[in-house]
This record gives sequence, structure tokens and C-alpha cells, in this order.
Amino acid sequence: MMRRLIRAPIRTVVRTLVTNPAGLRLVNAMHRRLSPGWRQRLYYLCCDPTWRVSGDWSVDVAGRQIVLPLTRDFPDAWLSAIGFHGYDAELHALYETLLRGPRPPRVVFDVGAHYGLHTLRFLVHGARVLAFEPNPYCHRWLRTWCAANGVACELEPVALGEAAATVVLTVPGTNTCMASILPDARARWRDSDVYTVTVRQVALDDIVAQHGLVPDLVKIDTEGAELSVLRGAGDLLRTAHPTLVFESWRVVEARRALWDMLDKHGYAIAAVDGSVPQPLTRADFADARATNFLAEVPPGRVIHSLASDRDVVLGSHRAVPPA
Repeated sequence: MMRRLIRAPIRTVVRTLVTNPAGLRLVNAMHRRLSPGWRQRLYYLCCDPTWRVSGDWSVDVAGRQIVLPLTRDFPDAWLSAIGFHGYDAELHALYETLLRGPRPPRVVFDVGAHYGLHTLRFLVHGARVLAFEPNPYCHRWLRTWCAANGVACELEPVALGEAAATVVLTVPGTNTCMASILPDARARWRDSDVYTVTVRQVALDDIVAQHGLVPDLVKIDTEGAELSVLRGAGDLLRTAHPTLVFESWRVVEARRALWDMLDKHGYAIAAVDGSVPQPLTRADFADARATNFLAEVPPGRVIHSLASDRDVVLGSHRAVPPA
């Protein structure tokens, strides 16, 4: 009851402060001093898409600072700022583990880069990143944030899939991160503000051949099209065995197909949920409550090398319920 009583006043204070640049700087300074758990609580308390903010917001990733210039004409500015650490906090903890580890990723493919918040984490640590994002609405912000941090923006404005094709990207106007090339995407969104964009699709194996660049980490967040992306990466999976970080919706048949494909190439799959990373069986993966996973061919950077060290994986980043 006490928590419920203080939620509204805290929201009111934060919202009042962030409406002007000076207040935003103050909230940012306080935010940087919060523990990972409290950053996550603040996100769930204040993740209101109607809040408009303007000014610079800085965050820290494994000892490197990232600056996010926020503007009122960018509807997702506030959510991007507090969501950097507050949303999918388990993924942030995993990235920190990878970046601080003995073999940090040097070449990263960010498939479904959106505004580049995952891309930036690796760029400021000196990795080369190819950011794949077919939604043209996102490109301005990705380029702006890369420029603000003095890092190279290698943007590939294409969708990735099983083969070269022309596909239709369905974009919910109020939630652009949910854009998808799945044929039934429009049916999932009853929001009247849904639009479509015709985009070029390429296969990941073709990208590797074209650029002569082999990733050691591939992150995939394509709103249900992950299996199609991996089907277009058979040669890469078979020969290079990059670490994979991917989203998978709780659809049993789709997960079984994913598991079969990755198992064929020798991969083990573990949930990214704040727990110690343990290899999942086919049945466990299909039924897992988590939606974020990592996959590696043993011995990997995380599943086998860190599973014996609970503190390294969990640290203080373990997921917490909303305040």
C-alpha cells in the first residue's frame, strides 16, 4: 500500500523536472547514481510515451560514457533515455559481462537495430558494428546518436531473411520497435496508426560474403522473424559459430524450429533472464517464460565459461519487479 501511495508523487516530481533541460540534467545525475535495480524500477514507474524532453542524457556502459541528445520532436526520446538501462536490464547485464570479459566482441551484427541503443554499447568500446534496420523512421536518430558519440555509423537499411527479396515492413506508429516483416503483422496491430514500407531483404550469408566481414556476435530482434534470419545464415553458423543474442516469442512451434536449427550447428541455448546461464533442452526452450536468449557453440563466452561463477553473471543486475 505504501508503495502505491508514493508512486504518483514520484511520477509527478520526475515529470515536472524533465520538462526543462535543467531539470532533465538533475534527473540524469540522480539516475546515474541509482543501482541497476532502482533504474529498472524507475523505468516501469515513469515509462510514459507522452512525456516530451529536450537535452542531453548520458549513460555508462562498462566504464564508457554514451551521450543521447534528446529532442521534443522525437516521441521516443524519454523512453529511450530511461529504457537504456531500465528495459531488458538482463540484456544490459549480459552486454556488460561480454564487454568486460577476456574476449570482448570485436565485430557485431545488430539485426533489428531500431534507434541503435544496442549498437552504441559496442561502438564506444571499439567494436565494428553493422546495424541492420529497414525502418527509415529510425535512421535519423541512429545516425544522430552515433555522430554525438564520435563513432562510425555503418547502417544497412535492409531487412534480413532467408533469401534476397522485396518485403513489406509493417510499422505500428505508436511503437516503432515492433515493426515486422511477418505477413500477419498488420493483423496483430489494431492501432489505426499502422503503416507499411516496402523494403529490400537480403540474407546474412550474402552480407558476410559482400563485406568480407565475419561477426563474433550477432544480436537479432526482428519481431518474430528470427528463424528466417537464421535460415539465411547457414554458412555463417556452420563455419564461424558467432555468439547469438536473440529474441523469441513464446510460440512453441517456432521455438522448436529455432532449437532444431541451432542444435544442428552445435549451439547450446540459454535464457537471458538474470539467472545463471544453463543450456536448455528442446522442451525447456519451447516452454521458457523468457523472451531473450543467447546461443553459443561450446566452449562459449558465457553459457559454459561463466555458468560456474554466479556473481559474474547476475551481479546486481538481476531483474526486479516494478516498484
